[in-house]
Amino acid sequence: MKQVELPVGAEITFLGQNQGPGSDPGYVQTFSHGEEIGDFWPTTVMGLGIEAEWLEAI
Repeated sequence: MKQVELPVGAEITFLGQNQGPGSDPGYVQTFSHGEEIGDFWPTTVMGLGIEAEWLEAI
C-alpha cells in the first residue's frame, strides 16, 4: 500500500487492467509515471472495467 503524490500537470500512462481476486472482483487499473508503476484499486467492491478511450489528458 504505497501512495505517491504527483504534482499538478504530471503525466501518467494507462497500461491496462485486470480483474482483482475474490468472489466479487473489481478491476485493477495499472498506470505508470516515469519509472514508477502502480495499481489503482477502485473504492467500490464492483469497480468497473474502463476503456482506454475513456481517458483523456486533464
